[in-house]
Amino acid sequence: MKVLQIFFLIVFSLFSSFVMSYIALATVIGPWMGPTLILLGLIITSALRRFSPHDMLLPVIGGSLGGIIATCVSFSFPTYYFIDKDFFMEWASRPASFITLVAILCMAGGFFALWIVSIVQKNLLKDQKLPFPVGKLVYDVAVSSDSSGSKKQLLVGVLGTVMYSIINTALQLKTVCYAGSLYLLRSVRIGMLSIPTIKLDMSLFPMFVSIGFIAGHLMTVPLLVGAVAHFALVDVIRSMWFLHIPEADFMLAFCSGIVVVGAALSLIETPKKLWKFLTTTQHGSVSTFSLKQFVSGSVVFALIVCVGVFSYFKFSVPAQLYALVLTALFTYQMVVIAGKIGMALLGRFATFIMVPGMFIFSFTGMQATVIATFVELCGGVASELLFGRKTAELADLDEKQVTHAQVIGIIVGSCAVAVAFWFLITHFQLGSEQLFAQRAQGRALTIQAGSFDVSVLAIGACFGIALYLLKINSMLVLGGLLMSLSMIIPLVLGGALSLYVNKKERFEPLCSGIYATNSIWMILGALLAK
Repeated sequence: MKVLQIFFLIVFSLFSSFVMSYIALATVIGPWMGPTLILLGLIITSALRRFSPHDMLLPVIGGSLGGIIATCVSFSFPTYYFIDKDFFMEWASRPASFITLVAILCMAGGFFALWIVSIVQKNLLKDQKLPFPVGKLVYDVAVSSDSSGSKKQLLVGVLGTVMYSIINTALQLKTVCYAGSLYLLRSVRIGMLSIPTIKLDMSLFPMFVSIGFIAGHLMTVPLLVGAVAHFALVDVIRSMWFLHIPEADFMLAFCSGIVVVGAALSLIETPKKLWKFLTTTQHGSVSTFSLKQFVSGSVVFALIVCVGVFSYFKFSVPAQLYALVLTALFTYQMVVIAGKIGMALLGRFATFIMVPGMFIFSFTGMQATVIATFVELCGGVASELLFGRKTAELADLDEKQVTHAQVIGIIVGSCAVAVAFWFLITHFQLGSEQLFAQRAQGRALTIQAGSFDVSVLAIGACFGIALYLLKINSMLVLGGLLMSLSMIIPLVLGGALSLYVNKKERFEPLCSGIYATNSIWMILGALLAK
């Protein structure tokens, strides 16, 4: 690789790591960073004439890994904060040990995923010819002759958000009555219904609207269902029969019932889907796996790192074997799904490995958190690796250079994510509007389910079953139950806007510029405030 390519790879890795660390902690989605990075790369190549769009592909392929590493860590690792807040924050108060351990955990998952990809790559790309749509999208944008419109949208999103943020910050400093929030409604009570004060955090408003627009009604409708259920159902049930239980405890128990049902259904459905997949795999495709790749030097290194991490967290040898074997098996399933539809179903498979382990090996809360994070890292990184290799295949890039770029991306991304994650959780409060960490909260409810009131758990479980029968995403409804209306309103507004435009995909570069810039602005604001 050229020196300039390595430079941009590191820059892109740092950028995607910090942006996605914030977005994945603040919201419930984790968009792939490859399409955004290639648009940034095209803007850079417009200024550097001697650096072509083709030259930007390797930095994008390597740099995008920081984004998925950040997403996986942000979705899972804060779980232990919601189990034992004091211990987690005391640990974070020792940055050297905290950052080092998170970085090593990321590398363990990343290199284990890299080994799995080295085995399955030929089978998935050559034999099954899976499209890996995100990788194809990156290549198409790079070679497209009409990408100037997308570049302009991205620039408009970036510059517009910077101007908005400057004005909003100036108003907070100059105006006594404006503290960065806009009040829509003061608290009101109508019979048994109690609606709290609704205020919008205007510093986060652009990011939530843009993410709601990209996610569309598939995310915003369940969030709205959850918000309505909070005031019209959950609060009413508590006021009628469970006033002796504190409001926060009641809500957590109710939500835990929903999560338990989701976990149980996952345990039932995942083996069926896996069996169906294995019995319908193309005949003879498994024969393309090379025995040499199973016993290569890369697996020795990956296993040493993984065993070292698991041993540090006091996993028994059988528990380590259980984790590694099932993670490898389910990572393959996750990348097949990602190769077909462009989505990585990380949480479902992490739950399927974590929950049985809690019963078989009596995992502690910390061990359950580490297992869930490790599984999501392997599945997410493996998917991103194969997206990148699909791009490389279409662009006819050198395979060794691609591998080198991805190794650098894993190392730089792991270190950057560890720093970004530590910075965010020590400068913002987990569970707040800035870092709501909804997915981690949901997983913590699964682990803690046994400590809640059984009656409330049962009511929540019934509600979860109703959501399943109505085919409504229960985890997004959970977000609507737990989030404040100040977060839900801009997300729903963004989703509503997406319904009134034709081909909303045309505006995704604009939204990418908005949420990426808003994230960086919030991080810079926290840094300057200290």
